[in-house]
Amino acid sequence: MSSKILSFLLFALPLTACMSVDGGTAAARRTVVINYEVKIEGAPEKFRLVALLPQTRAGRQTVHSLQVQPDARLFAANGNRYAEWTLTPEKNAKFTLAITADVTLYPVDLTTATIAANPPMADNTPAKYLIDEPKIEAGAAEIRDFARRVLGEEDGDPLAMAEELLAAMLKTLRYGGFATDDAGALATLRSRSGDCTDFADLYAALCRAAKIPARHVSGVLTEWEQVPAHSWVEIYVPPRWLPVDPLHTKLGKVKFGQMAPRYLALSTVRNDPTLDGGMLYRWEVEGDKSGAKVRQTVVAAKP
Repeated sequence: MSSKILSFLLFALPLTACMSVDGGTAAARRTVVINYEVKIEGAPEKFRLVALLPQTRAGRQTVHSLQVQPDARLFAANGNRYAEWTLTPEKNAKFTLAITADVTLYPVDLTTATIAANPPMADNTPAKYLIDEPKIEAGAAEIRDFARRVLGEEDGDPLAMAEELLAAMLKTLRYGGFATDDAGALATLRSRSGDCTDFADLYAALCRAAKIPARHVSGVLTEWEQVPAHSWVEIYVPPRWLPVDPLHTKLGKVKFGQMAPRYLALSTVRNDPTLDGGMLYRWEVEGDKSGAKVRQTVVAAKP
């Protein structure tokens, strides 16, 4: 089940921002609480929910502490960390599962070389982010033709190429509002419309078509307007992975090479087998004539 079909309800405690919307040089420490509000329908034999956990990522975010309530099985797979709750709920029960993280988030600003003080990202396999995969159809003729029309046939500086690709893509696309289904890169290029997931898929596909390793990042924002769940992209410019937010660049909230410390990454796996190909979390029930509704809520505040 794709996490995008699940509704999001947002609550926020008052924040004093430490940076402007389109950049900033100060790190931001936040206590982020990700809740999963569950409403059981009927009397299932089992209810199971698996959710991504935040991890420390060099130069991007530091996780100082992490708690899950109630107790859950914690495990690692696919380069990610997860919490898994398996419960035997009462009939028509309501309950909340929670992940609380004390984190410090770091800004990126290439114009002031802020990123130069940060260590490289720990990933020695950028080549795997050049291949075609579901929703990131880098090998599709239309994707490759678009990249070729923008960049031509000659190789150049990958950072300049990535910026040029983004500018061309954003001239082509419009923001269509939050969608319940993931269109994928090719369908987004054809429709000329999408949401943050679609923008990220298409930009990653275009970069890969231009031989620039790129990966889809899913996570949450600590400051938001509509929903906290968000998708962006990281491109590999040796020796670092650099974040780019296609949708928020389109909306004028950030600039290429500048990202404020309000992005909490949870995964760089676009088609996560642990989440049945979805993002952020998944759930299931066992038992006849039973079901559940799950709503994710996020609270972000200064610790």
